[in-house]
Amino acid sequence: MKSLDREHHIYMLEPGATPAITIDSGEELMVET
Repeated sequence: MKSLDREHHIYMLEPGATPAITIDSGEELMVET
């Protein structure tokens, strides 16, 4: 399982932005808010 924690800030969502994390189909992701 991959984790995206609150230490990795995302300030804006736009198509050209660098992804914070990438996952493959069927992979689990846990997001801490």
